[in-house]
Amino acid sequence: MTDLVGFLIAGHDPRASATERDERSRLMTAGKLMPRYHFNVYDGVVLLDKKGVELPDTMFARREAIRYAGVLLEEGARLESLGQEWRMEVTDGTELILFRLDFFVTPSPAIESLSRPE
Repeated sequence: MTDLVGFLIAGHDPRASATERDERSRLMTAGKLMPRYHFNVYDGVVLLDKKGVELPDTMFARREAIRYAGVLLEEGARLESLGQEWRMEVTDGTELILFRLDFFVTPSPAIESLSRPE
């Protein structure tokens, strides 16, 4: 997972706009020391991002987390491996949780009543 995070976030995401790629490239080559963010995923299985990725700031990390979550949710849906609950926690280098993305699959009462044997 960590390699995919780095690949998608480090400017290789084909869905990123040219402006986003240019901004990433400018910040990464400016020699500016950037904080490292980790994207940990929990879906019945814990996938810890031990390597993390350097990004300019928390708002940039937030945008990247949303984009990356979309990729993972799309993949999970295709493989039918999404559980009832899915979350991503974005942490800093000290493992402080900066924010969290939550995704829940909640069946409606109509579906629940159809699936119960009478």
